[in-house]
Amino acid sequence: NSTLGALLTDYGAVQGDITFTGSGSLVVANAQSSYSGETIVKDGAKITLGSDNALGRTSLLQVSGAGSQVNLNGAAQIAGMLDAAGDDALAGGGALTLSGTNAVSTIAGANAGFAADVALADQSGHRLEINDAASLGTSGTLTLGSGTVLQISGETQGTFSKQLAGTGEFAVSGSSFAVSPAAGTGNAGFSGRWSLASSDSGTGSA
Repeated sequence: NSTLGALLTDYGAVQGDITFTGSGSLVVANAQSSYSGETIVKDGAKITLGSDNALGRTSLLQVSGAGSQVNLNGAAQIAGMLDAAGDDALAGGGALTLSGTNAVSTIAGANAGFAADVALADQSGHRLEINDAASLGTSGTLTLGSGTVLQISGETQGTFSKQLAGTGEFAVSGSSFAVSPAAGTGNAGFSGRWSLASSDSGTGSA
């Protein structure tokens, strides 16, 4: 894989965007990067993080198109919002924090190889909408900060096995699936709200 080790910053007060496009793999690796524009990964591009915060403080991480993928590769990354479309758009372990105030992030598809811990920043009002029990992977922890929401819609099978923590809200609509955390301690660290519409159902251990 090729490596992009350059320092990525804003141009003064101007927020520039970065687009990775086309088939091919690239490692992005500079922990000092600080740009705050959008990061677009599309049309089959595969990006692997080679350091913490390699994508700076990007306001949006968008992954779209067949074969496109961002692999955290054990790194920690902060993003204002996330828009990931397609199976396996996200991969790897590490930590991803979504920090945008009153923002809405979306993940459409299953990401079986995504094991990173995910957090919606405390008091941010952030909302994460997913449509598959495995959108957030099948291991690791999802921390819902105070005032944040995870919304699952349209899932009719599968098992949500991400461990839950925090004090936010786990909301379900138009769905029926199992909840069974992969970690042995279950969801003991989650003290937030479970919100199910009258037609929804879930089974398993929470």
